[in-house]
Amino acid sequence: MSKKLKKGFTLIELLVVLLLMGIITTAIVMILRPTSNLAVDIDNKADEENNAITLFDYVNGKLRYATDVMIVSNDDASVMPSHGNMKNFILLSNDTRPVSKKGARGYAKSGLTSNPLSNATYCVSSSLLAENDYQFSIEGVNTEAKAESITFGALVHPMKATYSNFVINEDKPYNYSETFQLVNMQNRDQLNTTVIGGLSTSGYDASKKNIWIFYEEPKEAKLTGNASNGGIPASAGIGNATYDKMGKKDIDLSINNASIIVHFMSGNDTNKNFYWYNKSDSSKITIFNDDGSADTNGQVSAPNTGILTKTIYLEEGSTFKIKADNQNREVLSVDYTSAKNTPDQEFWIYDWESHNAEYVPPAAINKTLTIHYVAGISSISNGIRIKDSDVIKDGILIEGRYYNNDWENYDYYNNNGSKDIVVNYVLENTKIDLYTLSESNNVTYIASYEANSLGDSNEIWITNGAIYGSVDDIPPAPSPQLEVTEVTAISNNNFSFTIKNTGLVDCQNWEVVIDLPDNCPINNVPWNVTQTYDSQNPNRIKFTSKDGSLITVGRNGGIATISIQVKGWENPALEGQTPTLVSVTATKW
Repeated sequence: MSKKLKKGFTLIELLVVLLLMGIITTAIVMILRPTSNLAVDIDNKADEENNAITLFDYVNGKLRYATDVMIVSNDDASVMPSHGNMKNFILLSNDTRPVSKKGARGYAKSGLTSNPLSNATYCVSSSLLAENDYQFSIEGVNTEAKAESITFGALVHPMKATYSNFVINEDKPYNYSETFQLVNMQNRDQLNTTVIGGLSTSGYDASKKNIWIFYEEPKEAKLTGNASNGGIPASAGIGNATYDKMGKKDIDLSINNASIIVHFMSGNDTNKNFYWYNKSDSSKITIFNDDGSADTNGQVSAPNTGILTKTIYLEEGSTFKIKADNQNREVLSVDYTSAKNTPDQEFWIYDWESHNAEYVPPAAINKTLTIHYVAGISSISNGIRIKDSDVIKDGILIEGRYYNNDWENYDYYNNNGSKDIVVNYVLENTKIDLYTLSESNNVTYIASYEANSLGDSNEIWITNGAIYGSVDDIPPAPSPQLEVTEVTAISNNNFSFTIKNTGLVDCQNWEVVIDLPDNCPINNVPWNVTQTYDSQNPNRIKFTSKDGSLITVGRNGGIATISIQVKGWENPALEGQTPTLVSVTATKW
């Protein structure tokens, strides 16, 4: 019986089929990849454009109604350039974005020039800029009066990965630009104001990393007149006016509220947890709790644990204050204009102070500052005052004692002699201030020493109101600086000389050497002055104040005038002749 075999594929045939399928698949991928990359690029460019538009919309919103604008540049974003006392700023920085994980550049911050730069807030969320690289520039300006405008540009690149880090993908740039019309400046003739300035870019240098835009916002003003014709501002600016392409002006006459957020919490000193609200106009200030209910109390106590948050709404013309210590200490003061110009301000209140961040307990440390006080001249400095100037309780020991209250000082005086005073820092972030004391007990600030900037063991020397790094640096004690300002001609048998002391210390004793005219015998000198002739020069005579004679020449311009009588009747030719000064010397002080 024979078997009939079924016909199948050989191994070679199968391999050929697989090879052909691989070639076809690769071709399809190669055809579709550009399309896929194009879609990704389109999405990236859309994101880049939307992000740039969002940022520039923020800047446009701030500058559109500005009444004065000045643009300058520098390379250090931590140093605010001179700004002509303008109140507001926007920083467009081309430096590395602090929160970027890929080293991307470009960020924008804004704030008030009167506040520390650390208070500045991002114009838009840093996450909005994603991990793209932004480089900002000014592409054009028109500074002509009534035609002011600025064109800002942003060059955006995605970041790409290499084997070791991320770099800018120069192959995929995106350019976006936008022109801002400065409406209040352009329409200055329509405004009832005297504070419209101009647009200045003289301080701008395109080669610098940072673009600083300083500006003045319009004063918030109640408007009069008919809303249909735009109204007439009662003071500078045009409030919330907007312009369409035809130049028509529409004004929103509704009340504009501004708000701040205040967090109350316990700090280093739980005895400083109680506060009072102070409102300039209760009808224009509303306080809300976290749950949305209104806080109608006039005071608040910070919780021992956790945070108590309040949202305060202010209407135009109002000022909100927080006070402590039986309302004798002002902790916070925010007016409507400040709250409106810097939205979303947050304040953390603890230890009877306002802070920019929540309380973090200071760590324990062990540092010392030894102050070698060298008793000097009381007329220059009569002593030293050491003050614990931080708000941290039990953070500094001065000679083994805490000085926590504002009215407590460590004072040490000259008449107690020299002394080594030991200051112990036991908590971080603590600080002392040093002052010199005058004879009338007035104080003059000298310096501050913060724990965080000191080593474990430190020494300074203080004398006569000055600080030195070592005992060898202390200069010799100051002496009187004498000069004879006048020697008069002989008249009616008398002449005089005047001594002036321009030094910092009193002169107790002095000597003045004078050359007399020929044949000029002395008849009489004051009882507290002695005279000595020079054996080598008969015309030269030395006048010396007697010890304890009280002919003191006071410091800082004090004078003493000494009259001498000569025997002019024996030599009438002396009349009108002037003795010659040789020298003046302080001998005791």
